[in-house]
Amino acid sequence: MPPARTTTPDRSAPRRAFTLVEAMVALSLTAIAGAALLLAAASSLDTTSHALEQTIALGMAEQLMDEVVGAPFAEIDEYDGFRSVPRVDDEWHSSFPVPEGYFDRWRQEIDVYDQSDGTLTVEVRIVDVDPDRGERPLAKLRRVVAYVPDMPEP
Repeated sequence: MPPARTTTPDRSAPRRAFTLVEAMVALSLTAIAGAALLLAAASSLDTTSHALEQTIALGMAEQLMDEVVGAPFAEIDEYDGFRSVPRVDDEWHSSFPVPEGYFDRWRQEIDVYDQSDGTLTVEVRIVDVDPDRGERPLAKLRRVVAYVPDMPEP
């Protein structure tokens, strides 16, 4: 059996550890990945919020359109130029409460256009009016209404 050899550590050999540059690169990559994840989460929240606003606005526009089209044909012209902030009271969708002031920047608009063929085109819009960014349409409906006389009694 050969005699046991005692070894002394070689101080000239490189050690196996992270250098300061490697640690800084790793931290930088981690920070960039974290920022990308936060940006994706914020974008997802914005998209969800915008989709919710559009869904509520479309429901409002459909209700307003039903009110206009349900009026007698001769009275539909009276809705032309209607502009209003949506009316929200305690009875408005009590099962779907919204925060106080949620609709303060929203505006309902109705325009009625007479067509040459005797029909009316009704356009209902729900718009978000932001003083800093201007108007942003949330929902827009258009319907053509024609006068149909009653059938004569036999």
